[in-house]
Amino acid sequence: MPIRFRLVALVLLTASATPLNLPAQTTRPASTTTAPAEPPTFYSVYRLTDSEVVKFIPTPWVNDRIEHLRGVSNPELAERGQGIFYWTADGDREQWSFSSGAGTVASALGAVGLQSWEYEAKGPSDNRSLKYLPMPGDWLVRKDAPRDQLIPAVLKIIAKHHPELLIEPRRVEREYFLATGRFAPGPAFELYVTPGPRQSVAGGGTGTMHTFLEHIGNQLRRQIVDQTDSTDDQFHWVYDISFSVDNTPLPDVLRELSKQTGLQFKLGRKYQTIYTLQLKTP
Repeated sequence: MPIRFRLVALVLLTASATPLNLPAQTTRPASTTTAPAEPPTFYSVYRLTDSEVVKFIPTPWVNDRIEHLRGVSNPELAERGQGIFYWTADGDREQWSFSSGAGTVASALGAVGLQSWEYEAKGPSDNRSLKYLPMPGDWLVRKDAPRDQLIPAVLKIIAKHHPELLIEPRRVEREYFLATGRFAPGPAFELYVTPGPRQSVAGGGTGTMHTFLEHIGNQLRRQIVDQTDSTDDQFHWVYDISFSVDNTPLPDVLRELSKQTGLQFKLGRKYQTIYTLQLKTP
């Protein structure tokens, strides 16, 4: 009993003792520091909103971009080159092309389907270099979007990066070539592109006759209207070293192609809408 009594008394004494004069305890406010943002990735950057038909993705690249470039494994080539991707109806990306050169105003126009014969510099001869104004970056284009939506969208983007440049449509009379006849390539057929005697091979491509005619016209800045009865069979073509985009006369090239394919090419003239590039006046 004595021990038990002293324990109870001790407990009562402790409970009834005057509280210690401790400093007031303050409540620490919640941190307002936001968590670090997730680094951008190919999937988060290379996407279109519902209101977009074209998007320009300028350099510097996102870290995982090279992993999504088809046919490009060289990091140095990937770093300096330009990719063009389609945005499909189901929200996916398809690589349309990759070029080893850095992006320019000309490649921006080409990303939405404008051919080289559909734009030209206006004014002094020095203006020819306007189409080579730099625009390093990739393009994402809504697949199957109409040109009347794509072209204004890309012109708006170009104006943002080059406000000194004026690009306007106008109607002009231009030369074109009408292709007729029938072409059905046999197995392993190879078309040799040259303005004259063969020298040596320098590059080439593969596709249908329709693709080839569009490609050659784009290379030599003249429209070739395909009214041939050609098959959709693919074939290979190669360029002679004498083939030059800047100096080769298109009639000479077409004459040599006619010998190899049996197609006919007729020169004509018609009014076309082209886009002129010039510097804005101060």
